[in-house]
Amino acid sequence: MRTLYKIWLPFLALGSTPSFAAETFTVPFTTPDGAVTSGKYDGKVLVTVSGGGQSNGSSFNDAFYENNPEPFHWPDYYQLTFGTQTLAPFNPSQDAVNFMPGGLPAYNSNNTYSFLLDTGTTTPSQLHFGVSDGSFVDNGGGYTITVASVSDILAGAIVPVADGPKMKATFQPKFDLTLDEVASMLGYTGFNWQQTVTQMDSPDKGGISETVPFLDPIEGGYPWQSNVHGYPFYYDENNTSEPGYNLQDAVNPEGTVLGFFDEPTNPCYGAITSLALACGGQQTNGYTYFTTDLVGVNADGTPGAKLFEFSWKSDFASVFKTGSKYWGTGGVVFSGSDFDGDIESSSGGAVLISQRLLIGGVPEPASWEMMLGGFGLLGASIRRDRKRAALA
Repeated sequence: MRTLYKIWLPFLALGSTPSFAAETFTVPFTTPDGAVTSGKYDGKVLVTVSGGGQSNGSSFNDAFYENNPEPFHWPDYYQLTFGTQTLAPFNPSQDAVNFMPGGLPAYNSNNTYSFLLDTGTTTPSQLHFGVSDGSFVDNGGGYTITVASVSDILAGAIVPVADGPKMKATFQPKFDLTLDEVASMLGYTGFNWQQTVTQMDSPDKGGISETVPFLDPIEGGYPWQSNVHGYPFYYDENNTSEPGYNLQDAVNPEGTVLGFFDEPTNPCYGAITSLALACGGQQTNGYTYFTTDLVGVNADGTPGAKLFEFSWKSDFASVFKTGSKYWGTGGVVFSGSDFDGDIESSSGGAVLISQRLLIGGVPEPASWEMMLGGFGLLGASIRRDRKRAALA
């Protein structure tokens, strides 16, 4: 239930903090099995490694390159090693690059690298890191490593906020990852939203026959929005809908932020006298309730697991005037903040009820008031058209 046009970036979260921090530790060069994580991980993880030392004589090497005097990658030794068991000397099969889907990274003069590492296990296990070498008694230095799980990447990365009559959200993966990179970690081709109308207190449901709960938008689009093909997602994966309803409209050009925007309105809420005609005089003080989920998109185009969920409600009602005519949106039709005419009166708005992270068991703050300190508003609504019901 939304306006016809949306902006890809309703707002950004500033200074948001994950529910728990990624794990950071040091890996000395003086032993084959330099360090072991305290946490257990499976699947793909994000690794950031910095620093280095001397594992080949007096030459300096970082995680992948030795400076002697120019950066050089050895095909077997003097580099970062990884395993889910205790690491041994003289074993190039343990070189971390063998477990990196992206392959060997380009040399970085600051000796810091961030990459996805495939643990190769579906059973949560402690991860071992070291340096590839045969003799360790003459070595010096070490790495500083940060390991982040998918939960680390998602915790605090999805931020919903109610802004007057509008509900907005952004998903911006942490650690400077793109949406595609995180989707790949989870085995998906991308992300989308899935919204469910869970309750409607209004006596006017806009002429639709669906019984709550139902997905929004409904299959085939609403009667006043037949050219909307997002179902079973919120945004159209195939980008064949009218502008503003396509997934490409909700993703920023860099592919790092997925936005969400909705502004439902119903003339039966509140007590605006000029809207009573659209409701047959049956105005109510109730709400329409929504549950909105961030979901993965499977390779076959079907919805994957629900990753994050927020619940909200709206009792927004508005009436505006063009010439001598008063107009209101009927049932589940939507209004925007910029249209042909001036708002004559309005009441109500959107309210965020709860939010939670559904992957990795990491709870999110349940109240939007707790998050307001980290929000910055960016962007504005774009002109939109929608079906109107004449009131007089």
